[in-house]
Amino acid sequence: KQFNLQYFGVSSETELLQLIRDTMEVAPKNSILDPQLSDDTPLDNFVRLTEDHRRERTRRIDAGDETAALKFQKPQHRQQGGEKGSNRGNYQRGGQPQAQYSRA
Repeated sequence: KQFNLQYFGVSSETELLQLIRDTMEVAPKNSILDPQLSDDTPLDNFVRLTEDHRRERTRRIDAGDETAALKFQKPQHRQQGGEKGSNRGNYQRGGQPQAQYSRA
């Protein structure tokens, strides 16, 4: 699956990194993503950071800062397959019926 910045409501990698600045950053000398938290960081820390940022965004939105709102977009699902109902149940038209099994 291809990574799409538009799903996150941003137009550049820099804007996306601003959304996750507490957990990841780009190393200045080699431009590689570096984690800000250790591998054994408890899940509770991520929940706390998320809640803190949610409260900050809510406070900014209430103060009139419309840029604080997240603008995530729901990905569009592409319908695969042919016509509606095509190949439902793998039934075949015509031909001989399937063999009947009997108990012996």
